Amino acid sequence: MIALYPGAYKPPHKGHFTVVKRLLDGSHNGVVYDIDSYLEAGEKALKGDKRESTKVDKVVIFIGGNTRNGITPEHAEAIWNIYKKYLGNVEIVKGEKNPMFASSKYAKNNPNEKFYAIAGIRDEDDLVDLKRVTTFKNRDNVEGLVVSGDGVDQRASIIRGLTIAGNTRLRNYFPDEINDEEYRKILNIMKKSAIEENIDKSIQDTIENLFTEEVEEGHGMAAIAPRSVMKSSERAHLITLYNRIKNQIGDEYVDVEFKTDHIKVSLKDETSNSNFDFTPYMASILEYMMDQKMNILPLPDIKVKRDIKEAADFFGRTAYYNPDLKEMVIYVEGRHPKDIMRSFTHEMIHHIQNVEGRLGNISTTNTNESDELLELEKEAYTKGNLTFRNWEDKIKNENSNLNEGKYDSLVTKLAGFTLNAWKGDHDEKQRKGYFAVEVGPGKEFDYPHLDFKYRAQAIFDYNIKSVEGGTAYPQKPEVVVKFAINKNELPERWSTIAMELRNIIRHEITHLMQSGPNVKKGKEKASDSMRRAKLSKSPGPGYYKLEKEIDANLEGLYLQAKKSRQPLEKVIDNYLVDKLKLTPKEQEIIKDIWKKRAPELNIPYGE
Repeated sequence: MIALYPGAYKPPHKGHFTVVKRLLDGSHNGVVYDIDSYLEAGEKALKGDKRESTKVDKVVIFIGGNTRNGITPEHAEAIWNIYKKYLGNVEIVKGEKNPMFASSKYAKNNPNEKFYAIAGIRDEDDLVDLKRVTTFKNRDNVEGLVVSGDGVDQRASIIRGLTIAGNTRLRNYFPDEINDEEYRKILNIMKKSAIEENIDKSIQDTIENLFTEEVEEGHGMAAIAPRSVMKSSERAHLITLYNRIKNQIGDEYVDVEFKTDHIKVSLKDETSNSNFDFTPYMASILEYMMDQKMNILPLPDIKVKRDIKEAADFFGRTAYYNPDLKEMVIYVEGRHPKDIMRSFTHEMIHHIQNVEGRLGNISTTNTNESDELLELEKEAYTKGNLTFRNWEDKIKNENSNLNEGKYDSLVTKLAGFTLNAWKGDHDEKQRKGYFAVEVGPGKEFDYPHLDFKYRAQAIFDYNIKSVEGGTAYPQKPEVVVKFAINKNELPERWSTIAMELRNIIRHEITHLMQSGPNVKKGKEKASDSMRRAKLSKSPGPGYYKLEKEIDANLEGLYLQAKKSRQPLEKVIDNYLVDKLKLTPKEQEIIKDIWKKRAPELNIPYGE
């Protein structure tokens, strides 16, 4: 006799272990049943009346294919493999989303074998689970067998809570037979999977009490930042708090990250796409839609949410568009990035419908109740999918480098945080504004593509001329930004400063990629230090003919044009005339050089 024992097993605990052990040693005290007798059989099993048990020769464990509370089928399999050596003849099968169907298929493929379909129960609430025997109703070689656990309330929520708390009672929820080393292995698996759900509330309360201002979730593909500026003193407080939290709970399984204006506590998971940057892809799709003359302006607020409940619900939302707020919400938990971008494009079609005034008469979300809504959804599915496919083909055919978008996203965030810090220092009546952060993998500002120090300093005074500039040190590597800001021009000039910051930071990051530790293939440039030194003594258009400066200027000005939603030609003209003070002839020389280089950088200048 073979026992088929399907379940989620997230995680496999002492109750599961005990059921298998009793099946194999003949002490299971189980009750055979069918669909008509499940209630009676279940009640007998719960009473624990002694009765003769049929010994089972083998137990086949079927692990559910879904992830629950961070515990994957692979985690469950690893724990079962620890148990296996204490149990005997056990086979472990995983990969099917529905383990009941997998076990039924197993019985079908072995028609000459006799099977028990095992249902383990803890109390009367589990009696309804015995109905699962209907899965085997066409299997003449299968009988239902209900087996009670060991009397311990083996609830996953309890086990996860005890794991986080480090409660010594947790040991009681796992088999007595396993040794300390094996228990530590299981504990590590559990800790890794459960921490995100059960982060210590006192820490969360501390963070919430520090900031009373509402924090934006992030919209319009702008950097996530508080609505009010952060003063230097508040940032120092935040750094202190970060160090305390990191020392308290940070380990090989938990990341505690300082994010300049907030602290992020998250579970380390190499397989997770939680840190995937959707911004460059969204930006690229929006640019494509504008190129196609699609009516997408003004852009909607775009929010990205990671909602475990929606992800776990089969009928949960993947995205939605609010026409009244012109707001789009995209749910990303557990989804492939490409699927997420299809949802984004779909909702953008709904945004177009709203901009064009075609959503005003819709009063339901049920397509069965409105023919008009059905037609609008057909349009969103058809046009959204085709738009996404056409964009994808365009990107592939042009061999466009979306990493550029990733660099632009970094620049946007650095500029936002810099401006935020400077505003705070200015409002604090300080003469200088300062912001510094380390950028790179695992650094203060976690970023996988570059590794460098960033410093930005501003001087506020009534008696100075407003000037700005930046310097890159590729070999260190470091980027330094310096502004002199005439206070008579504030607060009106803050918006201009924001654009100038984007241009300068993008410009200097391009230099970082031309040589040194951050050099990128295709962007390498030979040293021009001697020529650069000569040109610095006699300023003129020659400096802007340097290969390094051509690329850096184009990248910086192109980003400024995109963010300010101005034509690149206009931004470049203003830069050459107002900033550089070049003569018309000098302007034409520079523009001719830049136009020849721009296509190689995938920059649409002079087309």
